[in-house]
Amino acid sequence: MVVLGICDSQDAGACLFVHGRLVAAVNEERLCRKKLWGGFPRLSILEVLRLGGVKPEDVDVAVVGTSITPNLIFRAFRGIHQGVRRKSGQFGYLLNLFITYQTIARKSRVIFGLESLIARRVMAHELRSLGIECKIVSVDHHTAHGYGAFATSPFQSALVITADGLGDGLGLTVSVGEQGKGLSCIHEESGFSALTLYYSRLTEALGFTPIKDEGKVNALAGYTLRMPLLGDAKRLLRHKNGRFNVQNHLLPCSKEGWPYSLFTKYSREEVASSFQTHLENEMRDFVRYYINKTGQKNLCLAGGLFANVKLNQRLAMMEEVGGVWVFPHMGDGGLAVGG
Repeated sequence: MVVLGICDSQDAGACLFVHGRLVAAVNEERLCRKKLWGGFPRLSILEVLRLGGVKPEDVDVAVVGTSITPNLIFRAFRGIHQGVRRKSGQFGYLLNLFITYQTIARKSRVIFGLESLIARRVMAHELRSLGIECKIVSVDHHTAHGYGAFATSPFQSALVITADGLGDGLGLTVSVGEQGKGLSCIHEESGFSALTLYYSRLTEALGFTPIKDEGKVNALAGYTLRMPLLGDAKRLLRHKNGRFNVQNHLLPCSKEGWPYSLFTKYSREEVASSFQTHLENEMRDFVRYYINKTGQKNLCLAGGLFANVKLNQRLAMMEEVGGVWVFPHMGDGGLAVGG
């Protein structure tokens, strides 16, 4: 059995499984030299086939590690996907519209089913241009994140948490993973409460590029122990009874408005430290809640949020946690493997 894994969202890529063994994986940005390139990963597919010594006609199944993200318009007109991100910025009105549509589409079986069906047909057309004609299966975005983390972990059972900006209408999921049984989702939250948007909004407010430079903010947070805006961070992000309430301010907001007007009074290190520390504290409480609820002490983590190494360290240091496995390519670039 030859299975081709595909991610055609941001940081697109492909992987190849031959008889259940992963033999090759690559992201499009490594071949086209455009950071976080999104779209149909033509070069990646050709490369994994070459590395695996597999002919296009020998592929049995293509698995796409997301269903309706990107949505139909972006898939049918690939050039728009990159153009919108370059011109509108991350926190424009289009992002707010996109998250709203994705959330509604996920709750509507008709819209979700129609989007998924047409998306598979678009994918089939693109694969045929490479000489690949096979069965196509689409997997939910966060399910792909979760399986990528759990299936590659050393654990027989674990608490599996996925968190990113948005994928198939969701920003976060919590599942219990058991070898031989797979994943059982016990909690999910829509893209409106995405934790990564809380952090990306901070990244933009500090003068960096969101969905790209969050690592710089993470690094700045380690340069000081002062947290003068910790109280303000608490107003933006709250956790209660296993659910987050995130005030993301998705629409463009004035730098004179709260809390961004406060940033000029402090160094970027102090601002980053305040918001980073609060994120760590809230996530620790969140994880503790689900450890107590499920009895699972091992953690498997995936999604862009867990590129935050300081957060991962704080979770690993919790007394309640037995072990932690972060999927190596925790962002969307790893969806091809998880699917």
